[in-house]
Amino acid sequence: MGEQAKGAPLVSAVVPAYNAERYIAEAIDSALAQTYEPMEVIVVDDGSTDSTARKVAGYAGKVRYVHQENAGCGPARNTGVAEAGGEFIAFLDADDLWLPEKTDMQMRLFESEPALGLVFTQKLYIDKDGNALEGLDPQELPSPARLHCVEAGPKAFRVENGMFEALLTRCFFLSSMVIARKNVLQAAGGCDAALRWAQDWDLWLRLAASGVVFGWLAMPLICRRRHPQSAVQDHVKTAQFGAAVMEKLRRHPVCEDPATASAVRLAAAGSHKKLGDYLAVARRMQEARRCYRKAMRTRFRPIHALNWLATWMGPLALPLMRTMNRQGDIFHQV
Repeated sequence: MGEQAKGAPLVSAVVPAYNAERYIAEAIDSALAQTYEPMEVIVVDDGSTDSTARKVAGYAGKVRYVHQENAGCGPARNTGVAEAGGEFIAFLDADDLWLPEKTDMQMRLFESEPALGLVFTQKLYIDKDGNALEGLDPQELPSPARLHCVEAGPKAFRVENGMFEALLTRCFFLSSMVIARKNVLQAAGGCDAALRWAQDWDLWLRLAASGVVFGWLAMPLICRRRHPQSAVQDHVKTAQFGAAVMEKLRRHPVCEDPATASAVRLAAAGSHKKLGDYLAVARRMQEARRCYRKAMRTRFRPIHALNWLATWMGPLALPLMRTMNRQGDIFHQV
């Protein structure tokens, strides 16, 4: 993909932070350690009540600090994009880390493929203390063939089509893995402030629906931290907002196409079923029942009805669901 060109475009790293005192310094250090130049780092403090501001103050002259009243991660990202001077935006969650060559590798792909609007990478996992966990899970990402990728370099791809359909199944890349053109993010309207979680999934779906061309570096270039405080640990809330993303998507103009509307309806039904599954595992059967009914109304599948019936079976409910649902479903993970 060639040598880094002189006069390379500015990349703005946007780091939303809320009560991030424990990890914010590590995140900033990883952004400042990027081999790509020029970079600017913007920390958006989303109304923290801990010592986040004091930690960031230690980087005076290297990092720009912006404070806002607590509004959530999505609005904090939007604030960072609005403040950014760069042509490209790189998101970094305050508890994640970038490997030093991440930005450079992504920008080389942008340089070799000018039509790209967004480039994402893969990830490794670390624990709360920064120790490596299980590493990259190959099941999390669709295959290059499914995404109809065109090779653009070693482990580098341009996604020709299939991104929207793949994203309907799950959000398989996260904000810390992304660099996007600022004008592309702004044209899409940025993150939806009404979604406290799953804002990234909603944004990627809207970008894919609007025809933005995605690039993919099939290599782990970020460290995703897993710890008890991370939002993804609350599966019920994550599933609730995932279902909200799907219902919102059903109102998107892309669903004026009957085939697309059918695919989105199927995905929305699956999201209601998934929420019902998590609620059932939490033994919140009445709520789970409502989700299965909604799944049936949205796009009927026999498993929705079977799970709905099982919610009435008292102590037998979870054993029945474990028997009826696929091996990889949540009932086999508890």
